[in-house]
Amino acid sequence: LKAGFRAGDAAPMAYVELVDRALTQPTAE
Repeated sequence: LKAGFRAGDAAPMAYVELVDRALTQPTAE
């Protein structure tokens, strides 16, 4: 779910759902 761009450095944001299983895609923070 895209959330637009972060005000601080214009980095793209997205809301992610936290799950109890292994993630199929790595997430960058």
